[in-house]
Amino acid sequence: MSGDESSGQRMTARSSVARVGRRISLLSLTQVLAVAEHLNFRHAAEALGMSQSSLSTRIRNLEEEIGIIVFERRHRGVRLTEAGRAFVAEIAAGLGQIDHAVTEGPVEEAVPAVIGDHVDIALVVGDPRAPQCHSRLLWSEPLVLMLGESHRLAGRDEIFWRDLDGETFLIRHGGAGPLVRDHAVRRMAEHGITLHFRRVDVERDTLMQMVAHGEGVTFSGTSLKASVSEGLIWRRIADDDEPVRLYALWSPQNRSKTLRDLLALAGKTRARYRPEDRCEP
Repeated sequence: MSGDESSGQRMTARSSVARVGRRISLLSLTQVLAVAEHLNFRHAAEALGMSQSSLSTRIRNLEEEIGIIVFERRHRGVRLTEAGRAFVAEIAAGLGQIDHAVTEGPVEEAVPAVIGDHVDIALVVGDPRAPQCHSRLLWSEPLVLMLGESHRLAGRDEIFWRDLDGETFLIRHGGAGPLVRDHAVRRMAEHGITLHFRRVDVERDTLMQMVAHGEGVTFSGTSLKASVSEGLIWRRIADDDEPVRLYALWSPQNRSKTLRDLLALAGKTRARYRPEDRCEP
């Protein structure tokens, strides 16, 4: 490798994180770490319970989004580029803090759990309305409705909440599932409609396949709508332009280092990304 090439790689590695201009999903970061661990797309895909082609596409889309090449593809696997090593090191540290600091549970249990010092931090959707706790906005993004191509509403350019009366929403147990459900429940009460919720313990890719096969509908963040797979379409809900907001909630008495590190990471992340990204029809 020439001196110029080596210098260029070092520059790319140092600037890789600074060039990230959009929010990256936790799922995408987890997928990057899996490939970095196995250094093989097939083995990583098996560990994640998804297809190799889907994982490869997701990683390539992520690389295009953040503007760096994370993995160098080879005939018998992959290896991390210098920029990729810097990127993976940062997200591994961040996810490590999240694993230790965050406990998932029903929203109605969040405030008592925080005040009772049972968890370091709680994630709640919408205004937490908890003056006895500290809170910080972590994430804000409009939602789009995901439907199968043969769904009765697929031919419409705009869909309103009243059109969803009687629909079945497929919601994952983990990930953003509980947050999405809370948002839909509030809208159901506001618009006087009935929604049916079906909780499924599957990966996001499997959930989207279920939607494509007509088993129900679901929500997705606008940042993921560009990766819609075959058999799916997305539609904006015309009378719901309010983004879903995710807040961190913690006790003022909590002085743990884990909490401080996580909040510092959240502050850097929020400054780096644009939570005000809007959904274009």
